[in-house]
Amino acid sequence: MYILIGLLIYSILSILFLSDQGESLGENNLYMHDVPISIAPEEQYEIPFLAWTSDPSLTFKNLETASQYHIFHSVLDFLGVDSPVYDPKMSITK
Repeated sequence: MYILIGLLIYSILSILFLSDQGESLGENNLYMHDVPISIAPEEQYEIPFLAWTSDPSLTFKNLETASQYHIFHSVLDFLGVDSPVYDPKMSITK
């Protein structure tokens, strides 16, 4: 156990937490998901997107909003993957 804790203390960790879609859980008496965005309440299309890292050299852009389009590029950036489809402007990191 001490070895595992030591590895975690000296490791660089990153966490991305997000939802694939919103869900109405009783707001305005609505219980549903996957409604067309033109009629959906904001709980359906505004999803949580949280990021954290222990790497002091990795900083995040001050984005007012982030979308699911940012996820792919941010994951490639977090993992250090070099790809011709990677767009650094779409990553949430600086």
